[in-house]
Amino acid sequence: MSLWKTLSTCPLFYDIHQDEMEKHFIHCRVSEYHKGETIYGEADNINYLFTVLEGKITITRDTSEGMKDIQVLGKGGFYGEHFLFSDMEKTEMLTVQENTKVLEVPFKVLQDVFEKDPVIYGIFITNLNYLILKKFEIAQNIVFRIMGEPKNTIRVPLYDDTTIRKAYSKNERDKFLKDMSKEN
Repeated sequence: MSLWKTLSTCPLFYDIHQDEMEKHFIHCRVSEYHKGETIYGEADNINYLFTVLEGKITITRDTSEGMKDIQVLGKGGFYGEHFLFSDMEKTEMLTVQENTKVLEVPFKVLQDVFEKDPVIYGIFITNLNYLILKKFEIAQNIVFRIMGEPKNTIRVPLYDDTTIRKAYSKNERDKFLKDMSKEN
């Protein structure tokens, strides 16, 4: 699978064009892990953003009640984005549920790309914000269901899916991002 096809399966890289991906992300690698392997332990430093290409990974956290599974990453799932922008201490362990292929993008590569190409940085941040808001919306819907909100109640989504997808060509996308930056 080409680098572009691989990266384009990760929601963080949606709307980045093939030539840009191939230019900036040549230092990525695909790693294979086998069922039961630990990719990262609690004490390990994370220097990569990675996305699952095939297989499943369980994210586990040590709590006062013992080890607790907090998320399962499947194809297209990603991990490490929160360590890219902060000095957060990692408290999770990542374990492979079944044979898995993972695309690893070094943080250094991402940081260099963001410094050299603000358009790609803008796309990445827009995609990240979209994904965070979607997760928040899912959590909000769960809370409303627990509180007994009627099933047929219609609420306005927190984030309009079309906002992020307005630009179709590279030129249109660049103009869209430029217009968005003028508004802020």
